[in-house]
Amino acid sequence: MKIKRTLTLLTLLVSSTLLNSCEKAQEALDDGLSNMLGVRVFTSFEQFGNTIGTIKDVIMDGKILTNIEQQLELPQSVPYSFVVTSTSTINYTSSTSTYTGSVPKSMFNEKSIANTVSVVVKNGILNMLVNNVSVKPAPAKVTGGGGGDTGGGSGSGSTGVATEIKRIRVEGNKGGKSVISFNLPKNAKTLTIKTTELTGADLNMADIFVSRGTVPTVTSPYPYVYSAQYKEIAGNRGTKEIKISNAQAGDWNILLYGFNSYYWSWVIVTAQY
Repeated sequence: MKIKRTLTLLTLLVSSTLLNSCEKAQEALDDGLSNMLGVRVFTSFEQFGNTIGTIKDVIMDGKILTNIEQQLELPQSVPYSFVVTSTSTINYTSSTSTYTGSVPKSMFNEKSIANTVSVVVKNGILNMLVNNVSVKPAPAKVTGGGGGDTGGGSGSGSTGVATEIKRIRVEGNKGGKSVISFNLPKNAKTLTIKTTELTGADLNMADIFVSRGTVPTVTSPYPYVYSAQYKEIAGNRGTKEIKISNAQAGDWNILLYGFNSYYWSWVIVTAQY
């Protein structure tokens, strides 16, 4: 009888210990879940004047947000960044602005529904909102030029990033010539000149000739008689690209030549620093 009573007490003790452990584990789990917040992002760019654009890469605490709710455990100060690209519909040049900053976690105060982060450009004015409360973004780092700024930011491209120098769409006929000029600043590690098709209407059927300080010439159809420092004539259409390492600063010229038909091509020039 004494042994039976002892076993019963041991059983009750073990059961109580297991129950307490389970309760503590559940409490820890519940506490962890309570720190998780649902977050999603909305972006909108309204065309103003002759400028169109996009907003992309909205990042909170190192996580890329989408319009699908994500569960995040945010720090007390939440770092953010996003990119706004603006393009002129007149000359097709563009600028890219990168915004960074931080907002307090207290702004993410929705527990039962998703917290919303909105980044919008309306009437040329950039606004960022967290749960419909406006946040003034820090000044942007801007690369490229001529595309219409979207937030009053100023500055130059960051070291180690590609800076877009020129973006323009040109057209011509078979044997036609288009010259595009640009100025390259100092200390470019790599200069990239690319022609490509960005829309269904584009037809990149031109060959590329490039020179620094002078305008390239083509004096006869293929096989060409030409004067240029660099050329790309492979392929009949699609993307063509010239990469130049440690290119010298100064004035550069690109000649597009219609190889065998009408062409309608985008020319994009970038420099890596």
